[in-house]
Amino acid sequence: MKKSFFKGGVVITLLMSIPLVTFALLFYLFNLDWLIYRAGFFFVLLTYFIIMIYLFLHVRHTEDLQKQVRSLQEQLQNLKNSSMQKEQDQEDYFLMWVHQMKSPISASDLLLTQMPKTEATLHLHEEILKIDHYTNMVLNYMKVTNPETDMLFDHISINQLVQPLLRKYRLEFIQYHIKLHYESTTNTVLTEANLSSLMIEQLLTNAIKYAHNREIWIIYHVETNQLIIKDSGMGIQPSDLPRIFDKGYTGLNGQLNEKSSGIGLFLVKKISERLSQPIEVSSVINEGTCFTITFH
Repeated sequence: MKKSFFKGGVVITLLMSIPLVTFALLFYLFNLDWLIYRAGFFFVLLTYFIIMIYLFLHVRHTEDLQKQVRSLQEQLQNLKNSSMQKEQDQEDYFLMWVHQMKSPISASDLLLTQMPKTEATLHLHEEILKIDHYTNMVLNYMKVTNPETDMLFDHISINQLVQPLLRKYRLEFIQYHIKLHYESTTNTVLTEANLSSLMIEQLLTNAIKYAHNREIWIIYHVETNQLIIKDSGMGIQPSDLPRIFDKGYTGLNGQLNEKSSGIGLFLVKKISERLSQPIEVSSVINEGTCFTITFH
C-alpha cells in the first residue's frame, strides 16, 4: 500500500507543482499582485489535499479487494485440488473394480465352454461377451479421454487385430446365421494395438447386431492402408449418419434396439481422434453399412 500511495502521490505532486511554479515565475516577471497568487495557491493546495485523501482511500480499498481476490483464489484452488483428489480416488477404485471383474468373467466363459451347447448356454455366452466388451470399453474410455495417457504405437499385423475377435464372436456368427467374408493377411499397420482392437470390435459387434441372417465383410486394402468392415444389414437412416458418433445418440436403429446405449460409436470416434486414424461411414437403407478405418 505504501509503495502504491507513494507513486501516486509523487505524480500528483508534480502535476500540481508545475503550474504553481510557472505562475509564480509569471507573477515575478510581470510584478503582479501576489495576493491573487496566494489565493490561487491555497485553492490548489486544498485541491491537492482532497486528491491525496481520495488516493489514499482508493489505494487502501484496492488492496483490500486484492486480498479478497487472493483469498478466494486460494479457496478455489483448494476446492479444485480436493475435487481432483476425490475424482482420482473414485477413478482408481472404479478401475480396480473393473479389473477385478475381468477374472470372474473369464472364469464364467471358460466354464461355459465345458458345458453342452444348448440354446441357454449360447445366450449366456453372448451375455458374458457383452459384459466383457463393456468392461473393456470402460477401461479404454478412461485411457482415451485422459490426455496424460501415453500411447504405445507399434507395427502389428491385420490378422493379430482381427482374428482374435473372430474367434471371440464365432458362436454369434453361427447363432445368427451370419456369413463372414475375411481373407487372412500378414500385412502390418502402425497403431496402438489395444485401442485399435477395441475400435474394430465395436464396429464388428454393431455389424453382428444389425446383420442377422446376412453377411459381413472384413477387407484390408494395402494400397490405401484402409480396413473396411461392411455388412448387408438394415443400414442407417440418412438423417442419422451425421450424428451416429455423438455421445448418447442412438438414431432410429438404436431406438428399435433396446440394447443400444449410444456410447460405442462415440468411443470409436474418440479413439480415431486420439490415434489419428480417420474413420468414415457410408450406408444405404436395407443394403448395409460400411465403416472405413485409415491407418498411418
